[in-house]
Amino acid sequence: MVFDAETTAALLRSTIGYATEFDRVRGDDVNATGTSYLSAASLGQSLASPLVTITASRSEPHGPAAVAWDDEGIVPTPFPLVQAGVLVDFATSRAEALALAAWYQRRGEPVRSRGCAVADTAADLPLVAPPDLMLHPATAETSFDDLVAAMGTGVAVLRGDCDLDQAQRVGQGWGAIYEIRNGRLGRYLGETAAFAFRSPDLWHNVIALGGPSSARARGFTATKGQPEQRAAHGVWAVPMVVRDVVLMNMQQN
Repeated sequence: MVFDAETTAALLRSTIGYATEFDRVRGDDVNATGTSYLSAASLGQSLASPLVTITASRSEPHGPAAVAWDDEGIVPTPFPLVQAGVLVDFATSRAEALALAAWYQRRGEPVRSRGCAVADTAADLPLVAPPDLMLHPATAETSFDDLVAAMGTGVAVLRGDCDLDQAQRVGQGWGAIYEIRNGRLGRYLGETAAFAFRSPDLWHNVIALGGPSSARARGFTATKGQPEQRAAHGVWAVPMVVRDVVLMNMQQN
C-alpha cells in the first residue's frame, strides 16, 4: 500500500506522536485521552523499519507547536524520537523527564524536560502536548508517483486519516483509495474502502519512503485531559510504501 504524504502525516500523528507522550505511557490520562502501547522499557527497542527516523521539536520556526518557553518555563530544543527504527525518547514535561533519568544518564545526556508542557490557563494543570514531528525523507529524490510506479500492482491512499483504540495500538484508516495497476492509479475503490493496521506492524513494514521534495506539512489539534485542553501541532511527512496492510470493504449488505 502506498500512502501519500498527507496520509502518512495522519498515521504518524496518532501511531507514534500520541503514543510517545510520556504521560499517556505512564497512564496518567487513562480516563480521558487514553494510554499507549509503549512503555518506558520500549526505549532502545525497535519501533519501526530502519528506514524510519523521526525528530520532534517545539522550537521549529513556523511550527504550530513552536514556543519560546513551554508552560513550565522550559526552553525547548529539537530531539530525536526514533533513530533508524529505534525508539530513543518520549515527549516529556519536567515530571516525566525525572522518570526517565536512568535512560538519559545511560546515554550520557542531561536529565531535562523536552519542553512539551502545555496548559490552557494558569489555573489548569500542564499536560504533555504533542510536539511538531518530522519524518526524515529518503536521500534519493523519490516522489509519490515514483513509489506508485515502482509498486506495479497494489493500492494507493490519498488525503487519508485514521482512528485508533485507546492505546493507539489498533487502527482503521480511510481516504481516497485507488487500485494501482501497471504502476499507475487505476480504479477508485469508493467510499466503502478502508484499511486496518496495528501500529507496531505498520512502521516495521515500511519498505520505501519519498525523497526530500515530496515532503508535505499537515496541521492538527490535539484534545487532552479533563477538563479538555487543546494544543496545535504539525507533522512533516513524506509518502511511504508499507507491506501487509489490510484492505477492507465496509459496505453494509
